Amino acid sequence: MTILLEQHLPVPPELVQAVAVEMNVREDPPPGLLMHVATEVEGGVRVVDVWNSQAEWEDFQANRLGPAIGKVSAAHGVEPAGPPTITISEVFEVIAGR
Repeated sequence: MTILLEQHLPVPPELVQAVAVEMNVREDPPPGLLMHVATEVEGGVRVVDVWNSQAEWEDFQANRLGPAIGKVSAAHGVEPAGPPTITISEVFEVIAGR
């Protein structure tokens, strides 16, 4: 089942970008990720992803994202603020533009 994952991260965009660099997601995107969009919002960053399945998201979160967050947080002297606010919705249609 394809999912839409929305997160609010109470961190500055620079930390989100540092985590992305640590994971090398631009050159090596995670299996199952169809789209990733991040925007700066009041109080942090909003991330919207579309994944082929919740299982692929959970695997990415456990095996790549979590360790990268830990490494970047330690390097910047930042304590993780706790889990982000996450909303997952089932997707019934995806249309890709040109």
